[in-house]
Amino acid sequence: MEEYIAVCRKHPFIIIRAIVIGLGIFLFSLQWRGNLLYDVVRIGIPLLIIASAIIQYCTNYIGVTRTKIDVHMGFIKTTDSSTPLNKIQAISLSSGLFGKIFGYHKITIDHAGTGRSEYQFRDMADAKDFVNVLERMTGIK
Repeated sequence: MEEYIAVCRKHPFIIIRAIVIGLGIFLFSLQWRGNLLYDVVRIGIPLLIIASAIIQYCTNYIGVTRTKIDVHMGFIKTTDSSTPLNKIQAISLSSGLFGKIFGYHKITIDHAGTGRSEYQFRDMADAKDFVNVLERMTGIK
């Protein structure tokens, strides 16, 4: 296995966002009165949202080696794929208002010969540094 030159992971903000959404659902659901099922929904759904964000943060990454780009996504059902650097055709970086404020970006990588036209990675931390390394490795600017 080749050593990674650069690795890009999800931004920790996805966990904070999940906590805010989960807390909002929990507070909204406090007005419901009912049996045990309501309590399970009131507590279970916010916990699932938060757990999902933590799992995404810990398990999803993109790594670049000297010859290829590796993508790992998922926890139980995992998707591992790689693309040779010479197949990469374009790399783009974009972010919205919150991305600019909190420092996360969406990376889009177009590549040829794999049946899929592009990889898209949302909410990535240190994306600018990763894209700079990838551009340097591929010669794409």
